Amino acid sequence: MKSRCVIALHGGAGTIRRARSRPERAALERALEAGYRILKDGGSSLEAVAAAVVTLEDSAVFNAGRGAAPNADGEVELDAGIMDGATLRAGGVAAVRRIKNPIVAAREVMEHGRHVLLAGAGAERFARQQRLSMVSSTYFRRNSRPDHGTVGAVALDRAPAPATASSSCARCSRSTSRPACAIAANRSSGPAAPPWRRSPASAVAAA
Repeated sequence: MKSRCVIALHGGAGTIRRARSRPERAALERALEAGYRILKDGGSSLEAVAAAVVTLEDSAVFNAGRGAAPNADGEVELDAGIMDGATLRAGGVAAVRRIKNPIVAAREVMEHGRHVLLAGAGAERFARQQRLSMVSSTYFRRNSRPDHGTVGAVALDRAPAPATASSSCARCSRSTSRPACAIAANRSSGPAAPPWRRSPASAVAAA
């Protein structure tokens, strides 16, 4: 019997009103499709969660990636983490300001770095060494809506192996260089997910 695959993701850490959730729902749909397509084609859960979170970072409607809010000093600082449940490897970056997709940098730390977490200038130096996309401060939209915070995804592939990824920023109330997100995963596949479920701030797909 073929194992099922599932991906679940969320955008924002608070309650998003349905009346103003259309851009957020559209971004979640795109991210869900990006990750689920990988799983359906036999790809890994790690690839799926990374693709989903990249899509959410690029959407500019959440406080992560392009839509990041500035911190208390008016600077955009980004955090991201990723973990492969099959190997229990993890990687993360914190307080970065010029990395286009922090989740991509977190994965590079996990797969090619000497440490689990890199922060600030050291993380950006590592990203440049890995030839990741870097941007100027004008790239960021500086989202000020506090309920559109951390984005994340968790998936289970047909192996079955789980993976999880999360991306966020230091919101307006946070001090400079204070990390905003953390992730964890384990080898348990957990309870079976429903075939399809959505809310204004989350989405799930399974097969």
